[in-house]
Amino acid sequence: MTKDFYKYDFHDAVIEKIEINCNETVLYIDMDGTKTKIICRDTVGVTNLCMWEDDEIYDARLNKVEDFSLPFLENIKKSHPTYGEAGQNPVRDGLFDLAVELANNIVFHIYCYSVDVKSEFPNYLDEAKVISDAELETPETLYYTDGDIWCKIYYYAICKYEKYDSYYLFGCTEDFSVESDDAFESVEECKSAFSEKNLNWILK
Repeated sequence: MTKDFYKYDFHDAVIEKIEINCNETVLYIDMDGTKTKIICRDTVGVTNLCMWEDDEIYDARLNKVEDFSLPFLENIKKSHPTYGEAGQNPVRDGLFDLAVELANNIVFHIYCYSVDVKSEFPNYLDEAKVISDAELETPETLYYTDGDIWCKIYYYAICKYEKYDSYYLFGCTEDFSVESDDAFESVEECKSAFSEKNLNWILK
């Protein structure tokens, strides 16, 4: 899942909950064991929202708004300070619709200017328990011996297999696939291997 996606259907994911705040809405989902937050910021409107007794979420869809024929959306577009100015139409270019369908058939829509995706780091990698993880400020590129690009490392994780004494330092891609590993005798040695990168290690 990329950070610039739209037209996304979460029907195959386990939708755990939704939080609606004054300027931010967060949808919590579980996709194949990966906990992910869909964060809609700069909320500009909510429609079809009412009180309900059964708050189980049946489905959710995220779309980029391209049809502004509804009066509600037309008013949002016209109210923007740069409406009508040549080359200045951020509403049309960046308005998103998060449609949430409840089990009682109520569908409500949340409109916002920006969407971000944040995945929680897995508890296990390659069957090893994750002790601590860190995200690189700039992805690190790994190369094959012939100079071709192999992959990009976005995260490092310190992990421990139950049956081994060593601690393993895993290099992971953006989707948490393990692409490199080194064994050390302690957690401190794992961290010191990348001390120059000044990584912010997060304890699980």
